[in-house]
Amino acid sequence: MPTTALDARGLTKRYDDVVALDAVDLRVAAGSVHGLLGPNGAGKTTLLRVLLGLTHPDAGAVHVFDRPMSDSRGRLHPDVAGFAEAPRFYPFLTGRRNLELLAAYDQDDGTGRVEAVLDRLGLTARAGSRVAGYSLGMRQRLGVAAALVRRPRLLILDEPANGLDPAGIRDLRELLRELAADGGTVLLSSHQMAEVEALCDEVTILGSGTVVYDGSLQRLRETAPAPEYRLRTVDDEVALALAEDELAVAAGDGLTVRAPAEALDAYVAKLVAEGIGIRELHQSVSPLERMFFTLTEAGGAR
Repeated sequence: MPTTALDARGLTKRYDDVVALDAVDLRVAAGSVHGLLGPNGAGKTTLLRVLLGLTHPDAGAVHVFDRPMSDSRGRLHPDVAGFAEAPRFYPFLTGRRNLELLAAYDQDDGTGRVEAVLDRLGLTARAGSRVAGYSLGMRQRLGVAAALVRRPRLLILDEPANGLDPAGIRDLRELLRELAADGGTVLLSSHQMAEVEALCDEVTILGSGTVVYDGSLQRLRETAPAPEYRLRTVDDEVALALAEDELAVAAGDGLTVRAPAEALDAYVAKLVAEGIGIRELHQSVSPLERMFFTLTEAGGAR
């Protein structure tokens, strides 16, 4: 069995004078949930469209389970399913009928799997309703269901948690973990570091069409700057004066404190010893979020 589910090399895509992808490399290990991160406009959706065969790159090549994507002859690769941007359906057909049509269109007719997939995504109760009446979250779940009908070995999802409530996000995470545990592979695109952190061990970060980081979340954590905290006291002016080494800066109504846990503890103890009461203290930006901003806003390094 191949150890690599997806191997993309040198992918380049231009739209007139805009370079959406600039020699992007992406390798996804089989049996993993791999995160694809980047701010809006970084090239994530363009990359996913290339990987799903919806857009042809100007340069580069893609192999899926050691097979060139070009061998698919204009059809979606048989081992791949998913969606880029947002899943689309016939709005005046029911959710069930949409899945039946998609399954029948495929080379491997999966109509017999429709009911099981609807149940797995919690859509059975509304499967007979028209998609026009579905909420955004329900359409996202229907999109995942449509992909699973194919029984893909590689599932590619673009912002799948968009529109889901907390329970829906929890259920989706459990589903993706189950798929990976069963030997499946997931490429998950998001602009939310917390979402990727909850699911992925490996991550690729795009910034302005290039890869600014590729590797493990653990390595990213080890190089990440200190977290950022929001602090409000009874006297912010005095609290700011007591901060050492530019630990804290004024931020309108309160202070922004950037410090590792030990330095924060010492600073808080100092404020208490000086009689400065603390009214609010919470982490506003995690270390990984700060690293994400550093990489994508400053260009970063590979």
